[in-house]
Amino acid sequence: MNRTPLFVQGILTGVLAVAGPVWAGTLYEATDLGGILTPGGLTHLNDQGHLAGYLGGIAALWTPQEGLLLLGTFGGAHSRATALNNMGTVVGVSQTPDGHTHGFIWSAGQGMQDIGDGVYPSAVNDAGSVLGEDTAGTFVRAADGTEQRIVVPVDSLWIGAIGLDRGGRVGGNVGVCIDTDPVEGCLASVAHPFIWSAGEGVIDLGEGTQGYGVLAINEDGVLLGVYTPQGSGTRRVFVATRSNGLVDLGAWNGPGDPRAINQLLEIAGAYSVGGANLRPVLWEAPGFSYLDERLVNPIASGLGFGYAYAINNRGQVLTSNRSTDYLLSPVPSARDSGGSSFGFTDLTLLSFIVWLRRAQWSRH
Repeated sequence: MNRTPLFVQGILTGVLAVAGPVWAGTLYEATDLGGILTPGGLTHLNDQGHLAGYLGGIAALWTPQEGLLLLGTFGGAHSRATALNNMGTVVGVSQTPDGHTHGFIWSAGQGMQDIGDGVYPSAVNDAGSVLGEDTAGTFVRAADGTEQRIVVPVDSLWIGAIGLDRGGRVGGNVGVCIDTDPVEGCLASVAHPFIWSAGEGVIDLGEGTQGYGVLAINEDGVLLGVYTPQGSGTRRVFVATRSNGLVDLGAWNGPGDPRAINQLLEIAGAYSVGGANLRPVLWEAPGFSYLDERLVNPIASGLGFGYAYAINNRGQVLTSNRSTDYLLSPVPSARDSGGSSFGFTDLTLLSFIVWLRRAQWSRH
């Protein structure tokens, strides 16, 4: 399937944006995963279309070829997968018979391996590096067992790591104090986006800004998040990289959030207008579109999915409503010009195109 890079789409659609809202979106075929899955339980998706999460309180992996596999526990009652990579490696947590929680790493060849008491792994990249937390803080552990700690900067309050890119860089939020008292200390703080690398440590990308919250990072180290400018009641969406800084994509005026971003910079999440039910949305130039209006199979049409949890680099999207989960797969050569869409301002789109062209050359 020909997946046009987003910066090329942007060059083409930038002209259209000047003329008015025009949509030429990918169509999707929905695979109903219901009956065997707990809605919202399998929320991690890799490029092979494999899903990981939990079923009935037990860590689970689903593949199109083999169906559902329960990964088991370390003898306790519960476990759950927290991430998987494109090699099929799964990380997560499991209870032991004494009620402790241990981190695990699972592969088809070696099964579930214990990586420590009190360890919470949250991401694993294709090199096998694991991002996690324990009682001592946040760490990145390479496949050979070497470990590096992410140190909170001296002028910051805390860090919250969100994910890990293919090069081992970590993205997330760092707490910054904005109001201090000589006696009581910090009275108010905000979150800034950060990128961490072994060479540079934590780099605050939000200096001079307010209220950022990173929600996802893609394999190239592009951060996705939302923020509310100081003095404004409107949430806005941004993307950011270490080399290019932050780019504001526009207002997010309804409930829901952007949840995931792939290497094509397609953004999946949920949105609603006027208090209606949340619906899954996808951003690709020139704006967001409702995914439930982009389906080719009529059985799944009009179901009003609740959320898009993940998107992979093939453009597959994992969605879930109150009754079942769906895997939406792009249909080759199928494009549509109908349906509802809501884009950003022409200026914002054009600035985003410029940023994307720079990003292509910098190669993150």
